[in-house]
Amino acid sequence: MSPKLVVVAMAFVSCLPLAAWPQTPVEPVLKAELVVCTSVVDREPQGADTTFSLSAGSLYCWSRVTGSSGETTVTHVWLRNGEVLAQVPLPVRSNSWRSWSQKNLYGVTGNGEVKVVDATGNTLGRVSFTVTP
Repeated sequence: MSPKLVVVAMAFVSCLPLAAWPQTPVEPVLKAELVVCTSVVDREPQGADTTFSLSAGSLYCWSRVTGSSGETTVTHVWLRNGEVLAQVPLPVRSNSWRSWSQKNLYGVTGNGEVKVVDATGNTLGRVSFTVTP
């Protein structure tokens, strides 16, 4: 192929509208920031830590989910020693949405974790904590 023909072909291809190229739809990328805390006041976590006393009575998992292009649902999955204790579905109604769930301690100590998962089961974030006597 002659160099002139290559230049002409490249010029033609570069002039095609983007709609002519096959495009893969871009899925929104959800991200989650989360903390375990002893309360939530004015939609902000209070008493955030990684170690809590059993005397706290209950804990909250506060999360901020960003990147949504529309309404969706995420789930807080509370675990203790790898065993699921609770799954709390929460709506996400904007690009930056704060929400929280609560778990009573019921006199149980040990290692815990909360995962935030999206509607398809992908983990968006996780936080570990310990409850002491």
